[in-house]
Amino acid sequence: MKILTPLLIVFLFFTGCTNLNLDTANVDSKENLIKDVNNKDIKAMIDLAKYYDFPKTKEGLYLFNKWYKTVKNSTDSQSMQKIADVYLKNHDMFIDGENKALNLYKKSYAMGNLDAAVKLIEYYSNTYKKDEKKQIEDAVLNKLSDSQIIELYSFYKNKYKRKDAENLLTLMNKKGLKEPFEFRLKEFKSLIYYIYKEDSKQKYDEFIKDVIASKNIENMLKTAKVLKSKYKYLDAIKVYNEILKLDDTKAEIYADLSEIYSRGSYRESLSRDKEKSLEYLQKAFNLNDTNAAKDLLNHYSTKPEYIDDYEKLVTKLKKSDEGKFILAKFYQIKRKKDKADSLLNELANDGYKDAILELATKSVSTYNFNPEDYKLIKKWQDYILKSNDIKLKQDLLKKLDTYYYRKNYKNTIESLKKDIASTKETAKINILDLRELAQKNKYSHPKEALEYYKKAASYGDVFSKRALASMYLNRDFKEYDKAVEILKALMKEGDYKSGMQLASLYRYPSYLYEKNIPKGIKVYEYYAKQDDINSIEKLQRIYLCGPCNDNKDIDYEKAFYYTQRLVDLRGKGSDYASLGWHYQYSKGIKEDLQKAKQYYLKAVEKGYYQAYYNLAWLYYRENDKDAIIRLDYKEAKKYLEEGVKYRDNQCMNLLGVFYKNGYGVKKDFDKAIYYLKPIAKYYKYPAFNLAEIYKSKKQYKLAKEYYEISAKKQKAASQLELGILYEKGLGAPKDVEKAVLYYQDAYANKLETEQKDIAAYNIGLVYEYGKGEYKKDIKKAIQWYKRSNTKKAKQHLKKLQKAKR
Repeated sequence: MKILTPLLIVFLFFTGCTNLNLDTANVDSKENLIKDVNNKDIKAMIDLAKYYDFPKTKEGLYLFNKWYKTVKNSTDSQSMQKIADVYLKNHDMFIDGENKALNLYKKSYAMGNLDAAVKLIEYYSNTYKKDEKKQIEDAVLNKLSDSQIIELYSFYKNKYKRKDAENLLTLMNKKGLKEPFEFRLKEFKSLIYYIYKEDSKQKYDEFIKDVIASKNIENMLKTAKVLKSKYKYLDAIKVYNEILKLDDTKAEIYADLSEIYSRGSYRESLSRDKEKSLEYLQKAFNLNDTNAAKDLLNHYSTKPEYIDDYEKLVTKLKKSDEGKFILAKFYQIKRKKDKADSLLNELANDGYKDAILELATKSVSTYNFNPEDYKLIKKWQDYILKSNDIKLKQDLLKKLDTYYYRKNYKNTIESLKKDIASTKETAKINILDLRELAQKNKYSHPKEALEYYKKAASYGDVFSKRALASMYLNRDFKEYDKAVEILKALMKEGDYKSGMQLASLYRYPSYLYEKNIPKGIKVYEYYAKQDDINSIEKLQRIYLCGPCNDNKDIDYEKAFYYTQRLVDLRGKGSDYASLGWHYQYSKGIKEDLQKAKQYYLKAVEKGYYQAYYNLAWLYYRENDKDAIIRLDYKEAKKYLEEGVKYRDNQCMNLLGVFYKNGYGVKKDFDKAIYYLKPIAKYYKYPAFNLAEIYKSKKQYKLAKEYYEISAKKQKAASQLELGILYEKGLGAPKDVEKAVLYYQDAYANKLETEQKDIAAYNIGLVYEYGKGEYKKDIKKAIQWYKRSNTKKAKQHLKKLQKAKR
C-alpha cells in the first residue's frame, strides 16, 4: 500500500472536490434522490448524474448498476431516454455498457419517445449499421419535431455525414426551417477565401445583411469576430457598430474595435487611428475589461504626455483587489520588483488568493540569490500549508508541478500532498480522474499507474479492469495469469469487449508470451453460440486460412458451416458470395457450380458487385484444373462488363486481359489499355498486364514504369521483368547490378514463388559469364544454379561441375 497514499494525494491535487463545484442549492440532497430512485422514481437518476457525479464515483457506479433493472422496467420513456444518455456516455464503466444504453433507447422508442428514435439513429450512424439506421429513419423522419430534426441535422454535420445532412436539409427547407447558424457561419468562413468571385461576394454580402437584420446579438458578435479574424476589418466594424446600437455594454466589442483601429489595414485602405483605438480601449476598461486595463497601462507608460492619464488609471486600479493585482503584474513586467511585491503582499494579507499563489510561486535566481525573496516565498508557502483551504493547497500544488519547482520545493510539495491526503475529500474520488492519472503515469511510472487502475477497478470500473489486465502483460510486470484471470471474470459477467480482448491475447500475444490459437477459438465459439456476428466472422476466417502463417487450423468444412451461419443471420451480399465460392471450388462442401452461380447472383442482388467477377470465372479459366460451367468467353465478358459499370477493379483488370489476349473478342490493345490504365497505379495485376502490353509494343519506358508499380506491390513476375529490362538496357540505361537486385527480389518473394527458379537461373548466368559490373565467379554461379529447378539451370550446373573436375 506504499503507492496508494500518493495515489490519493495526487488524485486530489488534480481533481479538487469536483462535486462541490456544482451548484446544488436548488437540488434535493443526494440521500433523498437515492431514496426516490429506490422508490422507482427514475427521474432522480438524472439529477444524481448532473449534480452528484453519478456514476463516476464508487457509490454512483454501484447504484447505477443496481438500478438498471428498475430503469428497464419503468414506463417513463422520457426519463429512460435521458438515463440511457448517461449509460452511453459512461458505457465503458459498465459490463456491456453500450448494449445497456441501446436496450433503453429501444424500449423508450417502442413506447413512442421520438427523442430516443433520434438517439438510435445517431448510434447506428456512428456504428455504421446502415440497415438499422434506415429502418428507423423511414419510420420517424416525418414525425420528428422541428427541434429533433435540427438536432439530427447538427449531428450529421458535425460527424461529416454529408449525404445524410443534405437529405435532412431538403426536409428542413420543405418545412421552412433554417439551417442552424453555426453551420451557416462555417460556410460563410469558406466564402471569405473566394470573395474575389462574383457569386461568392454576393453570398458574402447577403449573409452579413441577414445577420444584421436578424438583430440577434449573439450571432452578430460571432460574425464580427470571424470577420476580424480574417482581417475583413471594414465589415467587422460595420457589424460591431450595429451591435452597439442594440447593446452598448459589451466590453469585448470595444476591445475588438480598439485592436482593429490600432492595426489598420493596408488592403482595405483603413488607416491606423490611435485616438479611436485609445477611445475604445478606455470604454472597454470602463466596462471592467481586465485586458483593456493592461493595454492602457502599457500605453500610458510610454510617453511623458500621458503621465496624468497614467496616474488616474493607477489610482482607479488601486480601488479594487483585481485592479491592484493587474497593477502588480504590470510592475513585474516593468521590473519594478519592490512595488510589485508591496502590492502583492498587501493583497495577500487581505486574503486575495491569486496574490498569495503569486508570492508562493516566485522564482529565485540561482546565480543572484536574494534571501529576502526566498523568505517571502517561504512565508506564503507556509501560510498555505497552515491554512484549512483545501482548494488553495490544490492550486499551489498544480502551480508547483514543473521541473524547477519539484527540484527546489520538494519538501513543500510533500507537505501539501500529506495535508491534502489527510482531508475527508478522499471519499469523493472520481473514476475518470483516476483513469487520467493512470494514463499520465503509464509509461513514466508504471507501478503508480497500476495502483490507479487498481483503485478505479475496485470501484467496479470495467474499463480500468481491462486496462489493468493490459498492464499486467507489460514487461514491467509479466503477470500473464492475472491478466487472463481478470478478462475471464469479466467475460463470465457478460462483458463482450473483455472476451474479445482475451481472444486477441490468445491469438496475438506480445513477444513475451506464446500463442494459444485453440483457446482463442474457444472464446469465439462461446460467442458464436450466442449468434455474435463478429465471432462467427473470426471463426470463418480462421478456418479458411488458419492463423495464415502456419495454416495449421484450415478446416473448410467448419469454414463452410460458419459462412452458412453468416448467410442465415446476416445475409449480406459478401456472405452469399463467400457461400458461392465454397460451392465453386469445393471447399468444405461438394462442388455445385449451379448453386455457386445462384449465390453469386444473390450477392449481386444484395449490392455486392464484386460477385460479377466470380460469375465470370464460371465461364472462364486459366488452366484445365479450374471447374467451370462451360468455357464461354462471351458469357464471362457479359458479367465482367456488368462489374465494370460499378468500377470493380478485378472486373476491369480481367476485361483488359480479354482484350489484350483476344478472349471472345478481337485482340485490341487500345481497349485493354482503356480498362487497365485507370487502376494500374493501385493494383499489381493490372499494372503488370499493362506493362506486358507496352513491352509487346516495344514501348520499354512505359513498360518499365508499370513493372515498377507492380514490383513495389510484390508481383514477382514484374520484379523478374525489371531485371531483364535493366540487364538488356531496355527503357533504361543498362545496369546489371540493378538487374541482379530485382532478380534477388523475385527469388526472395514469399508471396509469389513461381518466379523463384527463373530468377536464380538468371543470377547464375550473370556470375557464369561475368556480366556488367560482376566478375566471372563459377563458385557463385554453381550456388545459384543449385537453387533453380529449371531445365536450363540443371544443364549449366552439369557443365560447370564437369569442367571443375
